Order: sequence, then structure tokens, then C-alpha cells
Amino acid sequence: MGMQAVRESLRLAHPIEEVWRAWSDPDWLAGWHAERVEGEVAEGQAMRLSWDSLGIAIELEVAELEAPHRLVLRGAPPGRPVQTLSIDLARIEGGGATSLAIRHDGFPPGPGGEEERAGTAAGWHTGARVLAHYLDHHAGRARASAAALAPVAASLADVAPLFERPSWLFGDVALGGEGSRFHGRGAGDRPLAGSVLARALPRQIALAIDDTAGILVLRAIQLDPGAVLLGALTWSWQPDRPAHADLAGSLEPALERLVAALGGAHRGGAA
Repeated sequence: MGMQAVRESLRLAHPIEEVWRAWSDPDWLAGWHAERVEGEVAEGQAMRLSWDSLGIAIELEVAELEAPHRLVLRGAPPGRPVQTLSIDLARIEGGGATSLAIRHDGFPPGPGGEEERAGTAAGWHTGARVLAHYLDHHAGRARASAAALAPVAASLADVAPLFERPSWLFGDVALGGEGSRFHGRGAGDRPLAGSVLARALPRQIALAIDDTAGILVLRAIQLDPGAVLLGALTWSWQPDRPAHADLAGSLEPALERLVAALGGAHRGGAA
């Protein structure tokens, strides 16, 4: 078996030129995808995408560009084979909406490649819906991000129920399907309400939070059969809102409570 690919597609209720800008304008790309984008989105040019709150960065080459229909990026994550990300856009409904097709190639066969592929599939399922939310409500705005990470001695199956019912973060809240509403309480007993933006369990769940004018993504990455890396990433397009500061400040203690509920930290660390 050769390299495996991830595919994701979504209809976006926006003209193709606006969706294209979200992928090709560094400021717009930093508004919903990477936290910081350096370089020009032009064929043959290099780009650097950084998630400063997570300490992650990747270098990518713009391998193909056919505005406003096709963008192909290519690069190698540290210690991994070269991967290719292809974005294809098509006009639908007379130009008022756009079909988005994502293909991410380059995952090797075997358990390690399959786990990376599954995690990437969850990431693009979430990412496509984050893009839709950004275009619907916050297009062109900058954002501020905060994150917390914690390794835990657990499995993905252990984590998923606690992502669906995050009492360790919001109080007694049960999260439903995509588009469903939730009402909870955050730090300082502050009310928090919003909707489930994306469900890609057991690896990810994303919430659009009204009170922060932002998003919260909960992630679980399988490190080995007995360990998971937990992550909570939140951002706001209106970061001066007190609810955003409260939520950002609550992430680390909340993950500590989640780790305790799962039985304790993974002693091997997150490497």
C-alpha cells in the first residue's frame, strides 16, 4: 500500500473570490488557519505558517496556483515525508456560493502513518467549518489566540466522552451534534453560550462561543497506545472581550482537571 490521502469537502455560502482570498491573502489566512503567515502566496514562493500559541511552525512551497480555483502547497513536517495540500474551488449557484475540496497527501502506510492521517482528517473536518464560520461572521479580522497542552496516560476512547461532556471546563454541559446549541459557565461562573461547530471525535471538537466572539477547539493526539496529548486552543476576533480573557486563562487549570479525571499525567512527556 502506498501513501494515503485525506479528503474533505464543504459548500460555502460565499463567492469564490472571497473564499480564494481566505486561502491566498496572508492576513486572511492568519484570521482562521495559521496564527501567523509569512511570505507570499505566489507560485514558486516559500511560506512559513506558525501557530505561536502551540510553538509550531511549518515551511511550505507554493507548488501550483491558478487563481481563484486551485492552490497546491508542499512541505515536509519535521522527520516526516513530503506532504501535499491541494485546495480546489468551484463556483456554484450562479457564483453566490463555492464548493471547497481539500486533498492532503503524503501519509505513509502502517500504524504511525494511519494515526497521522486520521488526526489530519479530523483537523481538516474542523478547519473547513472554522473557515465557513470565519467567512460568515469575521472575514478580514485579526484574532488573538491562547492554548494549553497536557500529556495524559489514556486512550482516545477514554478522552472522547469527556470532550462531549466537558464538566472539567464548562460545568454540567452535554454537547450535541454539529449546529446544536449549548449553555454553560466558565471561569468565575461567567455564562458561556454557543454552538457546536465541528465534531471529529475522538480526536477533535470545536465550539463557536458567542460570548468570546471566538472559537474553542479541544484536541487529542495519540502519542502511543497508552498516551494521549490533550490540547485546548481558543481564539477571539474581539480579544478585548472579558469572556475571552477569562476563557484563555482557564485553559491550563481546566486541562489539569481533565488529566486528573483520566487518572494522571503521562510520565513520558509529550515527545
